[in-house]
Amino acid sequence: MLSQLLLLVPLLVLPTRAEKEVFAHFILGNTAPYSHDDFHADIKAASDAGIDGFALNIGGDSFTSASLDALFAAAESFNRATGRSFRSFISFDYAAYPFTIDDCVTRLLRHSPSPAYFHYNGRPVASTFLGTKAHHDWNEIKRRTNAYFIPTYSDVWVGESARYPPVDGLLSWDAWPYHANVTPATDQHYVEQLKSAGKQYMMPVSPWFYTACCGKNWLYNSDQLWPARWQQVFQLRPDFLQLLTWNDYGESHYLGPQTTHASSYPQGSKGFNEGMVHSAWLSDLPYYIQKYKSGNEPVAGAYNEHLTFWYRRNPKHACGTGGTVCNSKANGQETFPATDCAADQVNFSVFTAETAVVTVQIGDGRPRTVTSPTRGSFSGSVPFDGQTGAVKISAQVGPRTIRTITGPGITNDCGGLGHVNWNPWVGGGVPS
Repeated sequence: MLSQLLLLVPLLVLPTRAEKEVFAHFILGNTAPYSHDDFHADIKAASDAGIDGFALNIGGDSFTSASLDALFAAAESFNRATGRSFRSFISFDYAAYPFTIDDCVTRLLRHSPSPAYFHYNGRPVASTFLGTKAHHDWNEIKRRTNAYFIPTYSDVWVGESARYPPVDGLLSWDAWPYHANVTPATDQHYVEQLKSAGKQYMMPVSPWFYTACCGKNWLYNSDQLWPARWQQVFQLRPDFLQLLTWNDYGESHYLGPQTTHASSYPQGSKGFNEGMVHSAWLSDLPYYIQKYKSGNEPVAGAYNEHLTFWYRRNPKHACGTGGTVCNSKANGQETFPATDCAADQVNFSVFTAETAVVTVQIGDGRPRTVTSPTRGSFSGSVPFDGQTGAVKISAQVGPRTIRTITGPGITNDCGGLGHVNWNPWVGGGVPS
């Protein structure tokens, strides 16, 4: 059955609230071989997509200082050359390293003076991944650095963490749905608890989740997560957004172009990442980010009219699951068969101010069409229906055709992995 998710959109008003900034979570631990040019390329790609900066996840790697120095130098150079203001902040990953007060103070005092460091109301922003038991440390860290503190304390109830004295706001890590749900369900709790505490909410947005490395092996229902999650953003309009992630190859939710450095992939992740490009999702961000910041539909011409599509290359019953389950037992969730939470379908979004008719053909199968019922951007899907072969997709938008794009074939051959690759391939195109 054809399915579609309408992106209901009301008219452009320029953003007036400076705090509606959008950051992408950036794993600095994947950058050991990076040069200035590598950092510059990532910064340019992110800025071109409308991202305001990176949340720089750091652990205890020996190259952390060198990578931070290189990234901020690249950002300063980029900003001078372009007149833009790409600004990043540090996120201390307590799951990777037991940071002390002095560790955090030293990092912040070293890097926060950079004009490419993000400040909110004149204060350098700092974040964490976990570290809940060390939250008292941040009273002293803030005293010595004047930091504006927005941690992720997802292992305790938000009603408790929102009232920790050093916390100025919170980032949720609940960006993925439970079992067959289409979207996560905890944001409203964060909004309510933080509002009652007079603090701010940084909402997470992620396109996908699948991991089969690093001691982890699960997925979340992600087929229509990307467009559906943005609908939640438009409804809630939180203070900040954080995209999860720019380059976390170990969990398959990378938005940035794949790195050419083999050592940047966590051990065991290269097999399910190879060839599975995601960067076409970046083309969606100018539309999504403008609408988030303004609260209104971006006007025609303020973004590129285009089509984005994504799908897994293996049907879910093509071969074994590789032991992957749906949901995370490690996070206290009931688990289900991976096949419960994965649909055999080609997903798409069309970004236009007009009506559109999308045509999808898999291999030699019958072309299937989905028509938007109203003017404006919309998302939908077409089932595999047992078809294999190359995926061809096009969209008729008024008198124009977004040219036929061909994606790699859907196949029952699971190749060297020996099991279904639950990581998607993402592509896109603009009018011909």
